[in-house]
Amino acid sequence: MKRLALSLASVLVTATFASPASAQYPDRAIKMIVPWAAGGDTNNIFRPLAQQLQKHIGQTVVVANVTGASGTVGAREAKGSPADGYTVYAMHDYIHLVHYSGLTDISYKDFEPICLVSATPSVLTASPKTPWKD
Repeated sequence: MKRLALSLASVLVTATFASPASAQYPDRAIKMIVPWAAGGDTNNIFRPLAQQLQKHIGQTVVVANVTGASGTVGAREAKGSPADGYTVYAMHDYIHLVHYSGLTDISYKDFEPICLVSATPSVLTASPKTPWKD
């Protein structure tokens, strides 16, 4: 019983000190890094998401298209940003390709997932002249 009371007290103390900090977030604009050019699929998914997010959090969400090196330039900028919740990154499955091909040291492990926004199906294909059948 004493252990339960101590646990509850520590939770309440933590909640008391955490509430003012969480009530103030966000107090400025949030930057959403999209590592692809404007007009592409990823950009066309995340711009409407940013608009909806603005409505819910009451702060501006700035979409920054940081392109280059198959998305690696944007990934590097996101990785180098402070972990303060004011920079979010629109990660794409390309990160597997560039990481495992040895083109970059950036991987999924460098980021904390927030939510799944969309999924991209991948299909393995070959010439119809190959001997493989269904």
